[in-house]
Amino acid sequence: MTIASVKVDDAMYSTAMKERAGILNLPLPEFVPRRYRPANRGSWSGHLAFANDLIVAIQPRIIVELGTHWGESYFGFCQSVAEQKLNCLCYAVDHWLGDEHSGFYGEEVYADVSQYNDAYYKAFSYLLRTTFDNALSHFGDGTVELLHIDGVHTYEIGSHDFRSWLPKVRPGGVVLLHDIAVRERDFGIWRLWDEIKGEFPETFEFNHSWGLGVLRKAGGAGQRPDLLEALFTSSASVQERIRRFYVVYASHLENTLKRASETSLQAVPGTSAEVSQPARGGEASEIQIKVYPFGAGEYSEGTSSMQTVKIGERTTLTFDLPQSLSGGRLRVDPADRPAVIELDAISISSESEIPLWNATGPIALRRLELSGTAMLLPGEDKCLILSYGGDPQIILPMMEKANTATRVVISLRLHSDLDAVPQAFSSLQAACSAADAQTATTQSQATGLRVELEAAQARVSGLQAANSAAEAQAAAAQSQAVAAQSQAATAQSQAAGLRVELYAAQAERMLMAAELTRVASEKNEMRRELKRNGESYARVVEELASARDSFASEQRIRWSMEHSRSWQITAPLRSLMVKVRGKPRTVESK
Repeated sequence: MTIASVKVDDAMYSTAMKERAGILNLPLPEFVPRRYRPANRGSWSGHLAFANDLIVAIQPRIIVELGTHWGESYFGFCQSVAEQKLNCLCYAVDHWLGDEHSGFYGEEVYADVSQYNDAYYKAFSYLLRTTFDNALSHFGDGTVELLHIDGVHTYEIGSHDFRSWLPKVRPGGVVLLHDIAVRERDFGIWRLWDEIKGEFPETFEFNHSWGLGVLRKAGGAGQRPDLLEALFTSSASVQERIRRFYVVYASHLENTLKRASETSLQAVPGTSAEVSQPARGGEASEIQIKVYPFGAGEYSEGTSSMQTVKIGERTTLTFDLPQSLSGGRLRVDPADRPAVIELDAISISSESEIPLWNATGPIALRRLELSGTAMLLPGEDKCLILSYGGDPQIILPMMEKANTATRVVISLRLHSDLDAVPQAFSSLQAACSAADAQTATTQSQATGLRVELEAAQARVSGLQAANSAAEAQAAAAQSQAVAAQSQAATAQSQAAGLRVELYAAQAERMLMAAELTRVASEKNEMRRELKRNGESYARVVEELASARDSFASEQRIRWSMEHSRSWQITAPLRSLMVKVRGKPRTVESK
């Protein structure tokens, strides 16, 4: 039997998942990855089913992954594209040299990935062996429909990769960001994800398998698939059920593939398509538990302390850590495989048994921070933790630096994954069913309230209509009043203008009357003057006539004299006299 022939056919699982899928309006996960935990690395294993459903939902034409390593996530994408027969091109961008987080390695990794790609997906899959920045020029803006970022996980580099590649994503496209739940060492993608959630309205996050952020870029035409609607628009309770939905499938997939590997599953020759079993210690009936002190910037296997416990037995373990606390956080890995951990208590004390911290009882224990492949199961009377993979982690609170050795005491009971996972799922199913019943009741109450609200809204609508009619009438009356006021104002303005004109006319009339009086007075004076002048003229005429008559008489007399005989005889004598006197004698001088 090969890995491709494995089927998820557990009857209890299938029935329960079908019910959950119907309630959540999600597809029933059936994806079985061909390449699962290559080189015993499975940090992405818990997200493979979701990635398949996402690709089926959005039908991308271009997929780009930044940071591929052994290719568990990338070849999961390629397998989905091939099985769905999509018209899609896939690109893996990586220099395949390693980094400080994944570790540095030689050519063997790229050789394995390249060989696997050629064997299965070379028709549409391309490996770009270059840096993320150099690969930018291979893609136009707005062309990538699904982008997965899983490179160096510091905040600065992760932020640079995200900001540089976001323009390449088309409006409405999806970005996946891995390792958003890791807060150890210098991992800083969680900080970047907090910024993204404040900046983009449509985000969703998975907390298992080191965390996966899902972002939809704004824009894009057409109706969104149901899966994206469920992720981005559901209530917080429904979103939490979606997370558990995929966690349960990841756990069941782990069990299914592990059972297959324990019977007859063999590696595909020349590839890394085998199902790698998680590293485990002890016999099949025992499970490893480790405690890691935080020091020198990271958790280290060299400083960890490990013990084994038998499955099903309630056990109290004491870990004496010779290293003093360095002010960081202790980490407890309560299993090395899929299992259910029933946690009773954890305490930390100094070597002299001075208590430093403790958590006892389900309320305190359920508040602990979980990471890796650990997930809290529902239930208030117990603290049950599901390990759906090989690396569940419990992160204890920050401790003050101590100068002495440290003792950690853990009380717990572990249930075998083969037996307890279905029970855990049943518990989860029961809790979800109870939540569904509560939701149904709430929805029924909401429906009743909605009917009452609609009736009240109808009454309000009637009152609003009547009020609107009254307001319309009042508005019309007010409009008429405004028009009348405007007309009155116009009339008043015209009357004021006429009054001004009247006053001006009256003033002009008074001026004209005064001028007329003055003219009449001057006329009378002129008449009197004319009369006086007339009288003077008459006298002058009379005097002139009298003078004319005298002159005429004198002319006649002179003419008679000059034409008389005596005048002619005395002419020489007159001439002599003129000369003697020096001037002629005129008639007047005679």
